[in-house]
Amino acid sequence: MQPPYIQERLKSLNDIETQLCSMLQEASQVTFIFGELKRGNESVKPQFENHVKQFYERLDKSTTQLRKEIQLLDENVGTRLLPINVNKKALGQDTEKMEEQLDLLSAILDPSKSK
Repeated sequence: MQPPYIQERLKSLNDIETQLCSMLQEASQVTFIFGELKRGNESVKPQFENHVKQFYERLDKSTTQLRKEIQLLDENVGTRLLPINVNKKALGQDTEKMEEQLDLLSAILDPSKSK
């Protein structure tokens, strides 16, 4: 089981993620309703304004909370959290895999140019 501090951070990050997903839903609604407004449907203007307002409120809240979490992380590195030393062990494998996938895609799109 995680220490209480870590559990609190994970819960907070989960809440931020939920807010960001909700913000994306609002952005989707704004886009849809904007299309309706462009078609001349003026009756949806109050809904458009409401969704834009909700989008910005959620954006503000989630960025504020995320900034707080980053600040807490900065303050606790070296005290509650051990500094992490990351060593790259698989250098070049990501490039090789990407090239392999691009070759497969090229072969699918244009079979005459396959290697």
